[in-house]
Amino acid sequence: MPSKTVFYLGKGCATVKKYLFFCLAGMVAVHCSDELFFLPRSTEHLLSPYTIQTIKFFKISQSTYYPNIIETVKADGEICMAKRQIDKLHIVLPKYSLCTVPEHMVKGVDFRVLVIEGAGLENLVPRDLVVLNQILMAFGEIRADRLKLENLCIDSTDTTSLEGQAVSKHLPVTNGVPGYVLNIQKLTLMGTNEPVIRWFQGHVNLTRAWICLNLDCSPLQCNLGVLDGFRAAGVLELRLSHVESLSALDCDLLLAGPLPDKLTISHAGRLAPKFSDQITNRIVSNPWKVLEVPIDLWEGLMAPSVAPSMAPKHLSAESLTIKVNSNRRSATGHASLFRAMGDNLVTTKTLIIAITQIFMIFPTDLIFTFDWVGKHFRGLEKVLVTTLGIPIKTADFLGTIEFDIRTNPGLKTISVGGMSCTIYQDVTKTVLCFSLDAWEVCSKGTLPEELAKSQTRANLGRLSSKEQALITTQQWIVADKDQMCPICLSTFEDLKNASADICILDHPEHRVCSHCLSSLVAANGGRNHIACPGCRGKISLPLVENKIYQNSEGHFELSIGGPSSTTRVLSFPASDLDGLLAHPHPHPHQE
Repeated sequence: MPSKTVFYLGKGCATVKKYLFFCLAGMVAVHCSDELFFLPRSTEHLLSPYTIQTIKFFKISQSTYYPNIIETVKADGEICMAKRQIDKLHIVLPKYSLCTVPEHMVKGVDFRVLVIEGAGLENLVPRDLVVLNQILMAFGEIRADRLKLENLCIDSTDTTSLEGQAVSKHLPVTNGVPGYVLNIQKLTLMGTNEPVIRWFQGHVNLTRAWICLNLDCSPLQCNLGVLDGFRAAGVLELRLSHVESLSALDCDLLLAGPLPDKLTISHAGRLAPKFSDQITNRIVSNPWKVLEVPIDLWEGLMAPSVAPSMAPKHLSAESLTIKVNSNRRSATGHASLFRAMGDNLVTTKTLIIAITQIFMIFPTDLIFTFDWVGKHFRGLEKVLVTTLGIPIKTADFLGTIEFDIRTNPGLKTISVGGMSCTIYQDVTKTVLCFSLDAWEVCSKGTLPEELAKSQTRANLGRLSSKEQALITTQQWIVADKDQMCPICLSTFEDLKNASADICILDHPEHRVCSHCLSSLVAANGGRNHIACPGCRGKISLPLVENKIYQNSEGHFELSIGGPSSTTRVLSFPASDLDGLLAHPHPHPHQE
């Protein structure tokens, strides 16, 4: 008798084959979609007698990590290089000698990313620059979205290491400037020391290029003076990493400008250099599109003025990122992550507080942070606190509060650790309706006692402070002969004949009769609110009515029209920060 196990194995194999077929079909589809949609290949090609030697040149740098695949097109029976090279291509200088670099290469190639890589600090190879000079000469002009120099260093103290460093006497001249033309958008220098950068600046011509410059400062010393030798048409964006190796950030670009639209500065958490007064004034006064700085440099920029006669600083940026590391509590000496900024202000649409290391952020951290934001920031539309996850306690806290940053009425988005937070909307969510007999008792001052008889006096705590004052102190009560409804102009006596209730809207003085309130709701035009006829404030729909009326037993009763809100409102800047910190789950928002 055949084994049941064998039966299921055969069925399983058929299933596996079926899945393998679908997986293979899926991979083919993904590959095709990648070719067709994600990395569109160019059909435009370059006809050149140097195609084969250029392909062989790039093949020398091939490795497991760098496939270095040259995109080619077959035209009229000849292999031609595609004008646009989509794949990232590497030139690993230690793999070349002067003999393996051709005298000419295909001209006019448009690279997406071209990486020129040396041996690094541990393997100083001075001949790399001699080879690089030969490569630049072979290309004549390099066109690329991004050109990256990596791990290119020579020992400036060893004269033999500087062989080939001198600027060639035979450099081409373009627009009166010697050097091989770089027509690029981004230039990245990583692990490249100052002698190499100086050599490179002397051999290239960037006068046509408006560039984004990304500089790794770790191999540099002293200051950023090396930036001033690029002679580009302009710098649109400057990114400086590992600035802790510098003693100062002085350079003509930051001191005299013109400044870039975007500035990003980062360091590895050790003591960072300080801004000079000149650079501080330049950065603070420049209107930035993007500004990204670590917190210690930020505090140097926006420190309160020492002299009372000095005007407060006012920095402006469309997007501002402040990077915070995990030692902030010990650095500030108190619980807040941020030091006070005095009267200094920042105008920005987007504020990103980027916590760059594992950091447990708690409700008190957020209270301090948003109080600081409310005091010093204006014009905000978005506030993002990015962190590697948040504790459950913090997530629960965020789920039960609404943020009210009163100094930034245009704020639309708050996010903490990827969790969207609720922003308080100044919308009246309930109306309070009085039957005419209840209003009459209220005007005499005996309504609280009457509510006690029906055991609903405790519900007064569910009303706003002003609604409670209306009932308990008769504040805002008017005489019967006065107008009660501004729409139909009815008095109290008129309403008796119409059998209408008196409805309190967003303020005890803003009241209408129930008939006119129904008309307002019917004519709202599909919006999610109606406008108060007294102040044009928003009253949310559908209406939630709290009502005071006389029940069948002759007692006055306060009925609540909907469930009490589980959310609470935190308003910033806080009028009582210490009290808020002591009780981070505040009372319901009161007018």
